[in-house]
Amino acid sequence: MFGALPHSLIHLLLQELLTRHKSTVADFLSKNDDRFFADYNSKLLVSTNYITRRQALKVMIILSPLSAL
Repeated sequence: MFGALPHSLIHLLLQELLTRHKSTVADFLSKNDDRFFADYNSKLLVSTNYITRRQALKVMIILSPLSAL
């Protein structure tokens, strides 16, 4: 589905989704953190593409304050 979109756009969309509704995202992640982070780590953080890894780390930095909610 997302194969046709540039990686930078996908990261921008993900970042936008995860930061717009912080309490909803925090609730979702509290219930689905194992699956979300397993997929996120295995597909983005270990990518061979440097930019993909960098953008994935940026999203993790943005998400880290959500754990305090």
